[in-house]
Amino acid sequence: APRSKETQTEYTIPSVKPDVHDFYRNICLTIDGNATQIVTHAQQIRLMRVMEACFESDRLGLPVKFED
Repeated sequence: APRSKETQTEYTIPSVKPDVHDFYRNICLTIDGNATQIVTHAQQIRLMRVMEACFESDRLGLPVKFED
């Protein structure tokens, strides 16, 4: 059943216009030793695990447990 308005909270999410090239610029700066990675290897690996769990869930049509 749909939830009542009293049990819901609505938030306004600001619009973000990222530049996809910022990621790659950061990689180059990091390799040169002039910056710290914006997205770490551990974060990238976690994202891949989440995506794999999503694909498996879709394939099975069931929720899939995800362990971090």
